[in-house]
Amino acid sequence: MNIFNRVVVVLLLVALILISAAVIVLPKQAITVAGEFVAALGTYLSTFQGWVFMTIALLALMALCVVLLYLEMRRVPSKTVRVEKISGGEARVAVESVAHRLQYNLDQLPQVLSVKPRVSARGKRVDITLDIETTQDVNIPAKTEEMSQITRSVIEEQMGLKLGKMSVSVRHTPVPSLERRRPVAAPPAPEVPVPSGQEAPPPEPGQPGV
Repeated sequence: MNIFNRVVVVLLLVALILISAAVIVLPKQAITVAGEFVAALGTYLSTFQGWVFMTIALLALMALCVVLLYLEMRRVPSKTVRVEKISGGEARVAVESVAHRLQYNLDQLPQVLSVKPRVSARGKRVDITLDIETTQDVNIPAKTEEMSQITRSVIEEQMGLKLGKMSVSVRHTPVPSLERRRPVAAPPAPEVPVPSGQEAPPPEPGQPGV
């Protein structure tokens, strides 16, 4: 957005310089050309086609101005946050580094399968959103409180930042279906044919008799 602003400002300044120079060097001719242009434009706009063209052009210009104003006035998320606990200077930490530090500390907790922290800087504070995947037997209130304490310790004590809002989203690992958990029965033992004139061998323990 800054590059676009510079390009627009440079073009406007160049146009104003050229117009001003033309008026200074040739004032009568410049006024005559401007009057003829205004007269021709008024004649064209008095027609229905000219009015439609003017309406469309002005609406497009208004829409472009609204978009540019929105892009100019919106708050761009900061990629760094200032460290509070420092004297005699200023230090800033990248938001990405804060997320990596949180993920390293929270991934080591038991019953936690994965952690995806999202960090956003808001002034002098950082807002934290934790997306957590846990096992089925986890105690959600206790685990959430534990992760909140570790997050606050990492942010405020280890990194010297101020913690703003924090939200935790917990989801469990999917449970396997009953069919998958049900043990598969062993196939029956094949019958061995007995030659004629011989007795069948006695059944082994655990097998039904013949």
